[in-house]
Amino acid sequence: MQKLNNKTLSIAFILFTSLLSCAVEGTIEDKKQIEETWTTYYSPTTMAEKDKLLSKEYKDAYLRHLDLSIRGNRNEINKLSFADKLNVLTRRIIIDSLNLSDDQLNTFEKAFNELETTDNFLISTDAGLSDIIFTDKEVAYGIFNMLITKKSNQFVKEEGQWKINPNKEHPKFNMSRALIKKKYIKEYGSENAAIEALIKLTTGQPVRWEPLRN
Repeated sequence: MQKLNNKTLSIAFILFTSLLSCAVEGTIEDKKQIEETWTTYYSPTTMAEKDKLLSKEYKDAYLRHLDLSIRGNRNEINKLSFADKLNVLTRRIIIDSLNLSDDQLNTFEKAFNELETTDNFLISTDAGLSDIIFTDKEVAYGIFNMLITKKSNQFVKEEGQWKINPNKEHPKFNMSRALIKKKYIKEYGSENAAIEALIKLTTGQPVRWEPLRN
């Protein structure tokens, strides 16, 4: 049997992965539901309505990170990714500045209502999603414009309803996000120094590495 050279194998791999990426096509109803979920989530409506649209994975991760925001020490927080570390430390400042008690944050619904906002003047829901990419029958990514750049949100079908995970993006965006992170780390000298600078820039407050409560 004739051996395949590297060029032939590379072409075959590209064709194979291209076929895989095109293999899943959502229904018109799926696309409609995803569009409605995304539009409602970023529209001015109650947080109680919005938290019903969030995926289980998002809520589980949110509660883990909320606990770290309140009780996590520096070593625990340092194990997180750049983005998660940034979110946890920013949330810690918000909790501290609002003087929120454990009772005000002991459920996802309470914490989300107290701490989060989904209103974003950079996102125009009137324009809708520019594309919806399905990776399988129950996972998709909605692509949308945000000023001069593009962003994406993950959507997961749970019990027949498409839920949003605003913290997860399509893998094709990972490279550009990694380049931005690399730029900040190079500018400030280390990952933690970059995070401290970004948080000071956005909140006006210094990073608090020690736990809020034991």
